[in-house]
Amino acid sequence: MATLLVTPGIDQFDGLLEELCSNLQLTESQFKDAEAKYTAVGNWLGAENGPLAGLGLEVYPQGSMLLRTTVKPRSQDEYDLDLVCLLPSCYGYDPLSVYEAVAERLNNNATYKNILERKKRCIRLNYAGSFHLDVLPACSNPVTGGTFILVPDCELKDWTPSNPKGFGKWFEDKSSVRVHLAEKRFKPLPVQGPGTRTLPLQRVVQLIKRRRDVVFNGDGDAPRSVVLTTLAAGHYSGEDSCCTALQNLLDALCRDIANCQGIMEVRNPTNREEVFSEAWTWQSYSAFREFIFNFREEFRQLRAQVGLDKITKQMEDVFGEELARKAVLSYTNRLSALRETGRLGFGRSAVALAAIGAGVTPIPRTTFFGQ
Repeated sequence: MATLLVTPGIDQFDGLLEELCSNLQLTESQFKDAEAKYTAVGNWLGAENGPLAGLGLEVYPQGSMLLRTTVKPRSQDEYDLDLVCLLPSCYGYDPLSVYEAVAERLNNNATYKNILERKKRCIRLNYAGSFHLDVLPACSNPVTGGTFILVPDCELKDWTPSNPKGFGKWFEDKSSVRVHLAEKRFKPLPVQGPGTRTLPLQRVVQLIKRRRDVVFNGDGDAPRSVVLTTLAAGHYSGEDSCCTALQNLLDALCRDIANCQGIMEVRNPTNREEVFSEAWTWQSYSAFREFIFNFREEFRQLRAQVGLDKITKQMEDVFGEELARKAVLSYTNRLSALRETGRLGFGRSAVALAAIGAGVTPIPRTTFFGQ
């Protein structure tokens, strides 16, 4: 019979954080809705009888849905799905013409016409509810080749560099998760939803994004998800414990901020020409600094709590009341079920599955977290 090893201390918080992140995943209905809309947009853009069909069009996801770091929105927020509409051989064209070609194709669809919004670099489709889809027109970069692309910038009226596939592969290597970007003209979304197990780095990104959402509450100075993701992956050292990885990240970021003269610069690690932090001003960067320093102290306080009531209250303050209560309830129910069947025991390692008897001491029916 298998048992869940639970080492007192960090492992208990890892279990709670894993439950919290599981509840941050999109619901099954939300994911299916996003998947259906993503597929429909891709099919419309690449339709054989459409104006873009002869341009070697390729559609693939980017951002949090690709990396599996999506955070279910709070009541006043939206979640987004980002896709790249790559027109490989369009570099010789005016960048605004390429942008308009994609926008016009979407505008010719009766469904998309009424929800279309032109942004600086993408065309946004604002679906009713808490969801929008950003379509990023692009062409291949003929100089650098590979997965490097160029994106039209409507304000600069020029091409700007990017590398979403390269970034996805870099994050994949950092977290050891396979995103499977096979060479197909239309890439499906990576499976995710309630119960979909994520790796420590993915959970760290979800947690810092969630805390960001709670703190900034839709404020325009909120740090971009890609900035937080890049910083988290750049400082990740392969920790098995999400709790340890998050604390190490926050400590490292505080050191970086303290040692930085001026505004920190965050670039795409797979395309140094792309500056993710380009929108930072002194005001927004100062807000980021304060957010990171405060989060480090808040997370330290959370880890110092003893007693389930105190831990729950601190988690509510940091990550939101409803989310924290769901995480604690699902975790305690899971432990209770394992304890009732004699499958819960103390072990010498981190949380893992093992057989009773292999250095495992069964846990009697008691409460936990010092109570």
